[in-house]
Amino acid sequence: MLVPKLSLIAEGVIRDVATNSISVFNILEGLAAQGFPFFLQHLNFFVLWEKAESDPSVFEGTFSIKNNSVSLIEDKFKIDFEGKLRSRSIINVNGLLIKEPGILKASLNFNGVEAEYSVSINPMESAIKIQNNL
Repeated sequence: MLVPKLSLIAEGVIRDVATNSISVFNILEGLAAQGFPFFLQHLNFFVLWEKAESDPSVFEGTFSIKNNSVSLIEDKFKIDFEGKLRSRSIINVNGLLIKEPGILKASLNFNGVEAEYSVSINPMESAIKIQNNL
């Protein structure tokens, strides 16, 4: 059975070609925006998958990103384990318009098996701090 072992959204997810290792930086735990809509320049969705030996090597499913219940991105996605029991999915999104506060959710769904990660998006109080010298 296909199992998502780890999923996250980060500003950067990089696979080193020489060592095949993954580096992740700036994991998004929450976002604060001065106003809405706002533009999120970089977003990477990473999932580490594991499957049973008896499972097929290729799975076809759907990748999506939603802002609350509004679909921002939806596309077909395929994983090929290439004969191994573990595989990694890295999806790079260059630019995303967030229209309202709430929950930003990225997910990969393969026939009911879903890997997901959600980020809370809140309005920022004020970026300007005024100090009065009395």
